Amino acid sequence: VQLEQALTDNLSFTVGYIHSGGRHIPVYRNINRINPTATLADGRPIFSNTINATTRLDPRFNNILSVESVGTSKYDAATFQLSKRFSQGYQFSVNYTLSKATDDAPEQNLVATQVGNSVISDPTNRALDRGPSLADQRHTFVMSFVGRPQFNFESKALRYIFNNNQFGIIATANSGERFNIVSTADLNFDGVSGSDRPVGITRNSGKTPKQFNVDLRYSRFVNFNERFKLEVFGEFVNLFNINSIFQFNNLAVPTDAAGNLIGTLPDFRTRSIPTSLDSRQFQLGFKFIF
Repeated sequence: VQLEQALTDNLSFTVGYIHSGGRHIPVYRNINRINPTATLADGRPIFSNTINATTRLDPRFNNILSVESVGTSKYDAATFQLSKRFSQGYQFSVNYTLSKATDDAPEQNLVATQVGNSVISDPTNRALDRGPSLADQRHTFVMSFVGRPQFNFESKALRYIFNNNQFGIIATANSGERFNIVSTADLNFDGVSGSDRPVGITRNSGKTPKQFNVDLRYSRFVNFNERFKLEVFGEFVNLFNINSIFQFNNLAVPTDAAGNLIGTLPDFRTRSIPTSLDSRQFQLGFKFIF
């Protein structure tokens, strides 16, 4: 749903609402472990390491992963946009999105080092895995600006210097990326490591720091005649060389046998080298137009 209102001849404001629901998302579940011997404090069952007919549905195997199309997801977003079309030598667009994404299907199918072998943490209760999606980025801000001013100086030299220049800027500011905090141990003895969260920590509750970026493009146009002209441009990616982290590479934390976190959550930025967005880059180019 989207509603747009013209504020002036060149300026408009748009507000919108987006809803998306996913059904029948594949979920991986260990169906071979039965008859738990105890439970963690949050109700997750603890299974036996002994393999026999009382602890395994099929004692010929230790683990059997079943792929079931039972997962669900939901995405809701409010969008706001202020736009000015090109006039008086410039145009701009300012966009803000407030959104929330949740699901109960761990990201087994995604190709990402932080996801790991993310089967559901409790094979008997899928509801314990409902939480923010990895793609849940609550606040997203994007601003773009293009300017090509024209000056009417009396001096021909000043007109030549200050005209035929074009500037383009894209600036973004976003909430951090989600990640799943897991225990170093197999807390419920379901045979799947790297999927058990410490007691009291929900799925994908971790967040990287906020992300900021500014890209800049400058173009200078040289007119030879009505048919031929040359564009000389320089482009900066991440102009201010901001270190925007989007992924941590060591997400396992120590817990006791009962699944309780030992100490406090660490500063994940200091545990290993995180993965960041591109550092500053510069590109110089020439474009002949005819």
